[in-house]
Amino acid sequence: MIDRLPPDLLRSFVAVAQTGSFTRAAERVHLSQSTVSQHINRLEDLVGKALFERDTRTVRLTRDGESLQNYAVRILDLMTEAMEHLRAPALSGHVRLGLSEDFACAASADLTAALASFVRRNPEVEVTIAIGMSGDLFRQLDEGRHDIVFAKRLQGSRRGSMVRSEPLMWCVGSQASGMESYDVVPLALHPEPSVTRLRVLEALEAAG
Repeated sequence: MIDRLPPDLLRSFVAVAQTGSFTRAAERVHLSQSTVSQHINRLEDLVGKALFERDTRTVRLTRDGESLQNYAVRILDLMTEAMEHLRAPALSGHVRLGLSEDFACAASADLTAALASFVRRNPEVEVTIAIGMSGDLFRQLDEGRHDIVFAKRLQGSRRGSMVRSEPLMWCVGSQASGMESYDVVPLALHPEPSVTRLRVLEALEAAG
């Protein structure tokens, strides 16, 4: 019964799979060709499957070999990631995050999980979250009061990086069926400097 896959065997296996050659694989992992061949034989014995089809000119993965390659690459990547994480200097300091009111009131599970994970992994980092209007957050970012902000921007703006986009919708209550007869349309809007407020007023102005 297999209870482990030795990393040295997996490295040789991935090298052969990616280069299609025992010779080139040996050069990549800095071992002799005979050692790489021994690693592949040992790995095939462990899994009880043929991993390569070999002839005098080519080396090709079998179907089982293709399946193992997917796992092997992920295993080796995770091992590298773990070592890099453990060897990296511990982070410390203060991160100032600005969130628009919309995001703060309905914080996504992904954002909440990401922040919680960051705090767990970096206990020496203090995270401060400020809530505000998008316009204020951008101004405060320019003033150096935030390190990063999640805020709304108008379509066409190239500021920052877009995380996601969503359409603005007009919403009315069921009692507003006779709104077309109103001389004055009652609106619920964010105060200035709201990006949504600006877009609403622009749309009404354009509609006359």
